[in-house]
Amino acid sequence: MILVLNQELFDAALFFLDSRFPDGADGGCAAMKCASGKILISTKVPNKNESAVLCHETGAIAEAWKLGEKVVASICLSRKNGEKPVVFSPCGLCQERLMVFCNFDFSEASDIEIAVPDPENKCGFLVRKLSELQPYYWRNVKKY
Repeated sequence: MILVLNQELFDAALFFLDSRFPDGADGGCAAMKCASGKILISTKVPNKNESAVLCHETGAIAEAWKLGEKVVASICLSRKNGEKPVVFSPCGLCQERLMVFCNFDFSEASDIEIAVPDPENKCGFLVRKLSELQPYYWRNVKKY
């Protein structure tokens, strides 16, 4: 299996993180690779009302939808206290957004490569298919 989620996508996320949040400042971002090769990057929109916060992935997901791009890989980085950035897997809502908005055929959406944290791995993450994060995805339920 040839991975789409590769060093190029990680480097793009890290470059954005260091540019947007310089000098090790707290921050994070998501980078998504599209089938066309385009990389879309976004960061969370904070809000004092936690229910109004938009996750790191939301902007890139919306941009992919706007452009009619098919997302094939996603990585999310977060950094606190000037430490080395860590990989976060997408929250449940962002997993749903990836399933619904990033592809136009739900069967293909489950093939999106997602970075998941793995501190034992030298790069800090492993790559899994979105379907592996959601083995009991609600849209896959057969009608009785």
